[in-house]
Amino acid sequence: MIEGALSGRVLALYPLALLVGVAYAWVIHRIESTGRAEGYAWLMVVVGVVLTLALCAPVIGLEATVAVGAMFVATGVPMIAVTIYRYEKARGEARRALYDDAEETLATPGRRSSRGSGASAPGRDEDADAAAR
Repeated sequence: MIEGALSGRVLALYPLALLVGVAYAWVIHRIESTGRAEGYAWLMVVVGVVLTLALCAPVIGLEATVAVGAMFVATGVPMIAVTIYRYEKARGEARRALYDDAEETLATPGRRSSRGSGASAPGRDEDADAAAR
């Protein structure tokens, strides 16, 4: 197997693999710089693994590539599930904290809680609210 991995035809794949790796790193950098990658690190890893497996197929053969890919799926799916669960849990907690802060702000003296009727808008005083009615 080592001899096959070092043959001239296969050696030509290694610079291609480097080029694909650099291009993918650039794509990931661009996505992360926009802030759109939050919560999706697992997906970036999956795409990287698929790219690597695709580049390995000519070296190790299709059957071995499928077997290794299946092993990545078996070991990766539980980690993906836990990552998604933790991310969604953290987002829910952040949403609740934001909601609680807003409720507390609106319930300060001189303001009515938004749970009650006729909550005043933030930034408006009581006289402006009365004049609007």
